[in-house]
Amino acid sequence: MKEGQKLSFPSENKELGIKAGEEAQVEKMDRQTGQIDLKMEKDGRDVKWEPEYIKRERERKGWEIDPNQKTMEQKEQRKEEK
Repeated sequence: MKEGQKLSFPSENKELGIKAGEEAQVEKMDRQTGQIDLKMEKDGRDVKWEPEYIKRERERKGWEIDPNQKTMEQKEQRKEEK
């Protein structure tokens, strides 16, 4: 998944208020937390989404977010600077 990509939700997600068949565009991805910011196509509202598999993995491993951990974007930027 990448920024700008369009997503279609095949089933309803009551937690996010998304109905089956609705579409959204990925606005931003936080690779450190797994959170994805979406812009809903139908009404333009912003939705913050954490996919279920990421939630389960975090719970299973007991992940704590380390504020000093570099994001993928920061790592890539550092490579470009070298």
